[in-house]
Amino acid sequence: MQYLAALWDDKAKRGPFPQLYTNDPKEAEEFIRNCDREGRTVVRCVGELADDAKERRIETIKSLSFLHGDIDLRELADVARTALRKS
Repeated sequence: MQYLAALWDDKAKRGPFPQLYTNDPKEAEEFIRNCDREGRTVVRCVGELADDAKERRIETIKSLSFLHGDIDLRELADVARTALRKS
């Protein structure tokens, strides 16, 4: 099962945002097509969720196919050189 969300780009905005739990690749593609627009960012949970998952939390993770690190480039003074050195 995969989880997708269309988060607000503006962190000051509060309130509900579209979310989808699905095993259907076509349903996921439709969600992305409908929600990928100005003011929102579509994100996907990197873990595969249990087939009956209704929440995204450590207990519902079925597997991880990889781990990744997230370097916040906005916080770096010398973005390119520093990011390459840390990756």
